[in-house]
Amino acid sequence: MKRKLLFLLVLIIPFLQGCNSTDDLQSLLVGKTWRLSSFYDSDGEVIPYDGAAELLQNNPESFVIKFNENTFSGKALNKTFSGTWKGDGNTNTFSFYIDKTGGSDSEKIAIDFFNAIKDVGSYRNADENNLELKFSEGSKFMRFYVKK
Repeated sequence: MKRKLLFLLVLIIPFLQGCNSTDDLQSLLVGKTWRLSSFYDSDGEVIPYDGAAELLQNNPESFVIKFNENTFSGKALNKTFSGTWKGDGNTNTFSFYIDKTGGSDSEKIAIDFFNAIKDVGSYRNADENNLELKFSEGSKFMRFYVKK
């Protein structure tokens, strides 16, 4: 009986070790370009911006973030930025440290996009094609998709 129990335990341990409820952020984010699809609040309501749909449609290389192993680069409308990022799959904390910027923007959504990147405090719903970043303050989010 002890041998059977030991045998079953030996078989089960690899399965338990393979189960990990935390996200592997490196494999989910790195090497992809993520594009903003919307800002929204905790109720799931999209935060409207005048002219946002047209700006997003007419500027396909804007409102993006590209992740590398520990660094990232991004672009609002005309403003570029880069730095380092950290994410923890156990606590869902997430942050950007911007150390280089260039250009400027005057459109409200572009300014808010850049400021929101600086204010990210956590993430949720991260998978191979979608990412939601939460602002540190308040209950606002940004939703991203993988740009193909």
